[in-house]
Amino acid sequence: MSARSATVDRDVQLVLSVLKREFGKLHPQAKIHAYRRDPEIMWVRVVDMSFGKKDITRRDADLWDVLHRQLPDSVFVQIGLLMLLTPEELETSAMNYQFDHPSSDSMHEAV
Repeated sequence: MSARSATVDRDVQLVLSVLKREFGKLHPQAKIHAYRRDPEIMWVRVVDMSFGKKDITRRDADLWDVLHRQLPDSVFVQIGLLMLLTPEELETSAMNYQFDHPSSDSMHEAV
């Protein structure tokens, strides 16, 4: 994803700050990314080795809880995707491909 195609506004930055503070301090090697997918929705991806210890369908409960507690409701409801992957899963995940290659017709472009 090119820097020009990703929109990072104040709400996206708030989500990134919470995740870096709450998850990043325990997992300093984690890669945390987020962008505005369209005017109402943001997509969030966290890549860390620790997710390999959990089934992919059970990875997100703790992070959703942190986000719900730390974010205003008006920001929390904008998270349309919370993708938690190991580095090895980056190459095989179809959703990761969509995250990295958003279609321009469905993504809000930066002005």
